[in-house]
Amino acid sequence: MTQLKTAGIVLAERGKGGGFRLARAPELIRMLDVVEALEGQVQPVGCLENSSACAQGAGCLPRRFWSGLKTAIDDYLSSKTLKDVIEA
Repeated sequence: MTQLKTAGIVLAERGKGGGFRLARAPELIRMLDVVEALEGQVQPVGCLENSSACAQGAGCLPRRFWSGLKTAIDDYLSSKTLKDVIEA
């Protein structure tokens, strides 16, 4: 819950009757924000952010595939909200 609070997805209230609640309506919370708050940026492979992590560097041909997959995942998660998950 701390990560969700830090990301501004939930609010924390102390004391009697306190707890956590959503900071915004569920239809305004993108699932990409939730995933990134809990897991960090979606990375199918480690070399996407750092091409020097791979011996082939920026010339790696499969890197385009992995980059496309990351884009597809990010786009999908951006298109879905917490409300979509709750109502599924």
